[in-house]
Amino acid sequence: MSSKVVAVGLVGSGKSTFLAALWHVVCEGDVPGALRLTASGADQTRLNELTEKWLKGEELDRTFLDDEAFPVINVHPDQRPLESSEFVIPDLSGESFRRALSERAWSRELDSYVRASSGVLIFLHPDSVKPDATVAQGMELAAEIEPDSIATHQGGERIPWDYETASCQVKLVDLLQLLAGRMSNQPRVCLVISAWDLIADQDLTPGNWLDTHAPLLSQFLRHQRTAVRVFGVSAQGGRLPQDIDRLTSLDRPSERIKVIEGATQSHDITAPVRWLLSDEP
Repeated sequence: MSSKVVAVGLVGSGKSTFLAALWHVVCEGDVPGALRLTASGADQTRLNELTEKWLKGEELDRTFLDDEAFPVINVHPDQRPLESSEFVIPDLSGESFRRALSERAWSRELDSYVRASSGVLIFLHPDSVKPDATVAQGMELAAEIEPDSIATHQGGERIPWDYETASCQVKLVDLLQLLAGRMSNQPRVCLVISAWDLIADQDLTPGNWLDTHAPLLSQFLRHQRTAVRVFGVSAQGGRLPQDIDRLTSLDRPSERIKVIEGATQSHDITAPVRWLLSDEP
């Protein structure tokens, strides 16, 4: 069985760290229940380089346009080696998606890949979510502003809309709509809230955190005509370089990983991908 999962996120959303930890887990095979590597015929140099840095507790380089890759990974469920699946999680730069949103353009290779994908793995870093004004607050503010003073700059010129000023939630909703519009079927969506260990509200489930801190994105996902899952993932296990000694001292690096879904916690970073590849609702 062959499946394609398009992994998307803005710059610094945690995609590369997730991919490095995922590759370690499927290759090492030391996490019960996790997907395991069946075969790897394609060049996995990029994945190996990412994972080597992850193991050493080094900061991972962000992916640039010239470094983008579409690694093919063959895996099987734990204890079921004959049930092999092939999936591709592209190592794409945040710049690709910035261009897609601001210029409404992306490469032919990415477009072809998106059209053939059946699932979306989307990343949200908690530091990128800033408190937004409510609709009521916006209406109150608008009522106090003189029409001629709205969106003006020096010389009285109108300030054009700028992609960079849009909120993270707006960008992700826009991106999901762009992707869904290019896919042949309504895609399954899995949201990964990265750097979960940095979140102060540890008593909240990932879904509850999303409702509280990113309500626009949460409401958009809730009203999709497809299955949606929300995971909290700490792929690194702590802050770098502050926690490097603790992270690299573990006998099993996989234990650095924390994956939260609802009230359940594990080290299985393949869980979001495993769900996207399955028929589980």
